[in-house]
Amino acid sequence: MFQLIWETKGRYCFPYYVCLLILAGIATASLEQFLERRYRAMRGRKKLEEKASAQPAE
Repeated sequence: MFQLIWETKGRYCFPYYVCLLILAGIATASLEQFLERRYRAMRGRKKLEEKASAQPAE
């Protein structure tokens, strides 16, 4: 990536910047979805543990 930016003229690497901006947006959205799923899974697991510990032992 550094080589591309450093060694090329601006007009040749401009299309790559456009593609990289689009890919960065897609990657950010994917990361957000992944983290949200992980958070919900951890929160659900914690609630199950709290329910199990709140029930009296027989």
